[in-house]
Amino acid sequence: MKERIAELLKGKKSGKILFIAGIVGIVLIYISSVFPNEETESLPKREETPFSAEEYKTAVEEDIKRIVFAVCGDSSSVVTVTLDSGITYEYADEIKQNNAEDKTKTSKESEQTYIIVKDSSGAETPLIITSHMPEIRGVAVICNATEQETEQIKNAVLAAFNINSRKIYIGKGRTTGQ
Repeated sequence: MKERIAELLKGKKSGKILFIAGIVGIVLIYISSVFPNEETESLPKREETPFSAEEYKTAVEEDIKRIVFAVCGDSSSVVTVTLDSGITYEYADEIKQNNAEDKTKTSKESEQTYIIVKDSSGAETPLIITSHMPEIRGVAVICNATEQETEQIKNAVLAAFNINSRKIYIGKGRTTGQ
């Protein structure tokens, strides 16, 4: 196969073959950009609203309810999660530093500017590098669980959310019919 390719490139028609191969490559690249594949269409769009702290809190509460149900089968458990703050973001920025030296003194000045991006609608927003979910301040769980199940729930919440055991309270709920 290598000999055949080398033979074609040595001939008088090698320039035409390379030219045609280049045109075919350009056409293939153009076609791939006109018809995006399913993978790029499934990526999240920039215009989507970011995850809010309230949505995060609700998701954590639902996760803990699933843990309680898995451990003791109580589907009527009550879970409350409190957060320290909202979601914090780190933005891409540029820092320009000017160092000036004089015979008698040295001065340093710096200017920080955030990198701004435009979305498809023309709106300008700072470029987010990363976001940090708020720290969980406390978890309260009220459920119908035995002492052993209570300990299992506490250990599961500790492992799942990496929080201090003093931040978790698990209490006994009222049983129906009393």
